[in-house]
Amino acid sequence: MDRPSRPRPAGFLLPLLAIVPLAAGNPYGEQMLRNNLGVEPYFRTEDGRANKRHAAAEVNRYRIYDFYRRQADFHRASPITEPVVLPPFPGLDGGRRGHWGGTNEKSTTANPRPVEPAFPQVLSRGGSGELVVQSGGGALVIDTLRPGLRRAVAAVKLAVPEHAFGLGADRFGLTVKMDGAPVFESAAETWTSGGKSLLRFAGYALHGNGTVLEWAGENAGLLDRPAFHALPGNAGHAVLREFEWKAAPSGAVELSLPRGSGVPDAAAEMLDGPAGTKRLRIRGGGRSVLHQLKLPEGRTCELLDGGILRVAAVKAGDRFELLSWCGPGDAEQAATEWMTGWKPVPAAGFAPQLGEETTVAGRLNADPEAAGTAYEIDDVPLPGGPHAMTLGGLAFDKDGTAYACSLVGDVWRITGLKGDLREVRWKRVAAGLDLPMGIEVVDGVPIVNARHHLLRLLDSNNDGVADRYEAVNRVPLGNRSECGRDLRRDAAGNFIFNAADGIHRLSADGTKFERIGGGARNPLGLAVRGDGLVLSDSSEGNLGNGTCTIFESDHPENRASVAKLKRLIYLPRGVDNSPGSRVFLDEPRFGPLGKAILGTSFGTGGWYALLRDVVDGTPQAALLPQAGLFDSGACRIAVQPLDGQLFVAGLDGWGDYAVADGCLHRIRFTGKATTQVTGWRAHRNGIRLDFNAEIAAASIPGASCFVQQWNYRDTAESYGSPEFSVRHPERIGHDRLPVAAVHLLEGGRSVLLEIPDLLPAMCTQIRATFTDAAGRPVEVDFYATLQRLADDAPQGKPTPPERPRVLVVPEGQRQGDTNQMLVEHFDRLAGREIASRPVVAEVAWKPEELNEAWIRQHLIGPHCLACHGPGTQHDYSTAAGLRAKIRLEAPATSPIYGMVHTGSMPPYPLPAIPAGLRDALLEWIRRGAP
Repeated sequence: MDRPSRPRPAGFLLPLLAIVPLAAGNPYGEQMLRNNLGVEPYFRTEDGRANKRHAAAEVNRYRIYDFYRRQADFHRASPITEPVVLPPFPGLDGGRRGHWGGTNEKSTTANPRPVEPAFPQVLSRGGSGELVVQSGGGALVIDTLRPGLRRAVAAVKLAVPEHAFGLGADRFGLTVKMDGAPVFESAAETWTSGGKSLLRFAGYALHGNGTVLEWAGENAGLLDRPAFHALPGNAGHAVLREFEWKAAPSGAVELSLPRGSGVPDAAAEMLDGPAGTKRLRIRGGGRSVLHQLKLPEGRTCELLDGGILRVAAVKAGDRFELLSWCGPGDAEQAATEWMTGWKPVPAAGFAPQLGEETTVAGRLNADPEAAGTAYEIDDVPLPGGPHAMTLGGLAFDKDGTAYACSLVGDVWRITGLKGDLREVRWKRVAAGLDLPMGIEVVDGVPIVNARHHLLRLLDSNNDGVADRYEAVNRVPLGNRSECGRDLRRDAAGNFIFNAADGIHRLSADGTKFERIGGGARNPLGLAVRGDGLVLSDSSEGNLGNGTCTIFESDHPENRASVAKLKRLIYLPRGVDNSPGSRVFLDEPRFGPLGKAILGTSFGTGGWYALLRDVVDGTPQAALLPQAGLFDSGACRIAVQPLDGQLFVAGLDGWGDYAVADGCLHRIRFTGKATTQVTGWRAHRNGIRLDFNAEIAAASIPGASCFVQQWNYRDTAESYGSPEFSVRHPERIGHDRLPVAAVHLLEGGRSVLLEIPDLLPAMCTQIRATFTDAAGRPVEVDFYATLQRLADDAPQGKPTPPERPRVLVVPEGQRQGDTNQMLVEHFDRLAGREIASRPVVAEVAWKPEELNEAWIRQHLIGPHCLACHGPGTQHDYSTAAGLRAKIRLEAPATSPIYGMVHTGSMPPYPLPAIPAGLRDALLEWIRRGAP
């Protein structure tokens, strides 16, 4: 996917250039930067828009729709007898705006957010595994991975900085900024045994204005109620932690005391405290710290080095009370008196903000392209208002109740998703989760994938709102810092999720964690078959992904696979440039597609059927695009158990065509008769297509069939890949293949397209028109990855034995800038000689004269500010904006240097920066960017 966590690709600044003709007399003539690259009609971005909803939206202004289908329809009118090479897909927006399209621009953000809604009582963001617990005007930062209090902050103010992918507040839930006065800090675990970890995070509960943390371990269980207090008269601040051992470990335990901010390390003095308490004092730098520990009767403790108290033994039911104060030295007496007379009271000043409800009415048959077909699309409005509805997870309970989670950490319960959708109710039942992107419902209770933890959302007081967030995992979930990703279950109840480091499985009881499949670049979605076969995905990019792929987990069915990395299908970029999730269907109520794998496209906001076939132990798949588009990047897909219809949830993120923050839609089988491809098999001499109804024999002789193939190239350093000929691997373009004959097979429900020149390929398209036995037209738009070809079909002529039958994926280290390669290719096709791109004149320089003023005079001013001036997304007009693109610790990895060095800035086809000026930029950064 091109999703919020995706690094910026080389060339990401290209879309920022305005629509301006280049100066007359240059080698490119008057070419517009946003023009159609090819001369054939299927390159026209203004065409192919009939019945495409949201086609008039700014984000879709230069979008090229249905490229391959339009290309096939144009060329199949001219039959061929020999293979030819046709032009490739030019790029998401016709090519001139960049291979990655124009959707990276801030101007295309669907819904700017000037402010963030009120923050919940407990918040976790940023992937650190830390909880921010708001209490009494302050905040306590609790580490759930190394259990302990990390920081306590007074007069806290939470905010989210503007994110590069959006306007205003971060509507993705990626970051949080905390301002305030630091009071305490610690790097240690709060409770240990013999200096070793004793506890793991088990969840937390909300009780009014208070929060109770739950910790567990081997023969150990602890409740931990933290609270923050501001003393009257500016006499400092205190943190209370009340501990209750539900199960006690054997032997002594250690309690680590937090350090006062601004108080130097010094030996603690033991003081007399109120009856039943121990008190310690630390002074330094004009500030003081007091710790008061109230022990259960009969318990003793001793002070160790490093601010650690060792308690000789604890028992189940023991309650400890640690009250820690930090403040000015002259307020110590007031603090001592306050601590002596202090009694536990609930922290005040915070009101939970959950439970709001919204009722909406759905809109039936909302998509004009899908209208009147067997599968219509219905819209379900989102609550909106102050909440960012970037939906990253969707799941149903058995009774038809749905739960959806948004990236900012909210969970919504949705009822009424049936029938005419007349009364759909949304209720926010949880908040504060860390980038939840997957959700499941088990025994009526939602379980959310929130990066480092799977959290079960429990409603203990039956008020309709979650008040206990229980950790399902009893073991660490590995390196989960980059994203939570999807969450599904297999038939045995195991939880499945994906991340960059692999496909993972957690046992139903949360005790066993294992890797069951390979990792990938920015995986977004899953499909899980009941027997445990998992389909994950990979984004295109610079980790050997020439295009997006869907690949499989380790499974007996693919143990003998010859496919690279168990890849099932290479997605044609013009159909899906960033996959969402998918689902294995076994649903007769969903019509002809009820046995397919249905997938969604985050990048294009569309959907498609996947048909899996296994040839001699190698799985491979075909893709069939379906009619209709969604309001946002289609991220999740789920089956409504009451009627078997499908719901799709999505969000607006990076590199998509969204027109709204998020979306919820229903794909509804209307019952209308339709003939669809439901199976296939690739033979060495052709491809068999299976249908759900009989094909009329009379339509075979006049069948209009078109076949083309192409490959991408996996490279370790280049971002993405153009489409290359299979027969001529160094040549950009598609191989058009002759169809020697079309055979109607026995039973009338299958046809064989005899294709003598067929080869294994990453992408093979078939475009054909038949008529079924009922006289209905059957339009085929079919894309398959041919990993392994089966033996010759008996109906066609045999192929030479030396013909390849296994796909060998083209690979390389680096092939250059993908967008530049494509633009040069199309300009050559049009007769424009631009291989020798003009270069700006060199400027003499000496290392000692390099400073920011020199760089601005000779590089930034004349060559960058046209695109990166005041108010632009990447503003180089200010010192702060320029330095944000510099990495002093690793100069050669600085974004600004990388853009200039690769020729992506200034944007192609403007003149490039010469080597000497590039070297000056690098040397300036190496010298500390003075």
